[in-house]
Amino acid sequence: MYSRLKQVISLSLGAIAGLFAATEALAIDLRLVNWNVANRPNTAA
Repeated sequence: MYSRLKQVISLSLGAIAGLFAATEALAIDLRLVNWNVANRPNTAA
């Protein structure tokens, strides 16, 4: 019973950590895209 609870908790923590890492990576990607668009010399803006 206790080991089952421990397994569920570790799975939940793993899922949260994975989600956080994915969100962080996405945020970094968006920042890089914005930076590239802003610093492109031949922008129509």
